[in-house]
Amino acid sequence: MAALSLSDPLAASPPLPKTLTSTVSQHSLIPASHSLPKYIISIHPNNHSSPAGPPLTCIIVPPGREHEYIFTTGLSSLIDSAGSPAYLALVIHPRLSAPHFTYGDQTEITTELTPFIKSITPANSPSVQILTPGPLDPRSIIHSTDTLCVEESDSTRRLFFNSNPNLIQSECTLKDGKVDPLALSFEYHSTMASAPIRFLPNTSAPVFLVVGLGGGALSSFLQAFFGGQTLTVELDQSVATLAQDYFGYTATPVPNLDLVPGRIGSLLHINDGLAIAPPPDTLSGVFLDVDTKDPSVGMSCPPVDFATVEYMTKVKGWLTATGMLVINCSARDKTLRSELCDRVRCVFGGCYVNEGEGDESINVVVVGVSGKAGGVAEGTERTESMCQALTVGEDVRGALEEGVAGFKVWRGAEKKKSRGSKKKKK
Repeated sequence: MAALSLSDPLAASPPLPKTLTSTVSQHSLIPASHSLPKYIISIHPNNHSSPAGPPLTCIIVPPGREHEYIFTTGLSSLIDSAGSPAYLALVIHPRLSAPHFTYGDQTEITTELTPFIKSITPANSPSVQILTPGPLDPRSIIHSTDTLCVEESDSTRRLFFNSNPNLIQSECTLKDGKVDPLALSFEYHSTMASAPIRFLPNTSAPVFLVVGLGGGALSSFLQAFFGGQTLTVELDQSVATLAQDYFGYTATPVPNLDLVPGRIGSLLHINDGLAIAPPPDTLSGVFLDVDTKDPSVGMSCPPVDFATVEYMTKVKGWLTATGMLVINCSARDKTLRSELCDRVRCVFGGCYVNEGEGDESINVVVVGVSGKAGGVAEGTERTESMCQALTVGEDVRGALEEGVAGFKVWRGAEKKKSRGSKKKKK
């Protein structure tokens, strides 16, 4: 379909309000000859506006940045930086619409939006205030289907699902136009990758099993950083194809998980992670980075069937005596997270948790180990040595060191709460 030109007239749906209210409203600006919105305007009241602030400020979000904290849950800081207006109008370029429209430069976009912003600007405002925190370069969609799209900028490539267009499903870093396997964009991936450094007594030629491929960032990093053998199990062949075509993932397809002693490289097995049966006592580590598609559950990662004592017991049988289980746990329900940690400790004897930036983090990395865990100082020293040998960037080394230092022994939710209560009494 040819992109619609700048001259196509826009209409707001639902109509923009003549008088602003105390509730958030959202409006699509849709060309008369199309069903998709070219822009989306959301109007946010500010209950703590400054008397000296403007009645309304419009922020045009640079394409590709609408997922950032400051434009989502961090709107309060954006409002403050905009002079604390009574109302904030946020304008985004919908990702799904990008292939269908022609967007002009910053001046043309501002000109196109001004009549709509002017119509909702209170009469006592001296002027229409439209700000652009960064260049409004058009987004580059390099692949799209009815369910997903791949977006690229100068240094990153991202995967989005159309069902949740502001959530990055996978991301890779581009270096000289190519995917850098030794770069991790997600904090929880860096934390998962730090687990072998902290908990394995020997990281020479490990054998890792990763359940859940996504864009392949974790699997690619484990293979590039640790060497050895990285076997990845993915349920959906189309996901594997996407990872290979757009996110730099490379692997040899294998029909089963029979391990070849001494073999080096990345392997891919298309199967249900619940149906696999690797040989016993062979794996250095198992990484669970798989999610559920059921939005009604309180824990999206891992799915319930991967969080049972029965499944973890099977995993323990695949591991060597010093092996480890590493889980990406994404749960808003802290009770479910605590129950998962209790089960890990029950099966393995030792459970360590890394909560990232604090107790409010959604993604928490949980590690189960049967043997003695290494200390932080030793892990930090190993991180520096391994990063120097591979000429890994300072940001990656720093993220791995933070991951190594961030793991704490899990003693149970009640004991954790009790320790916190005792501190308050002092």
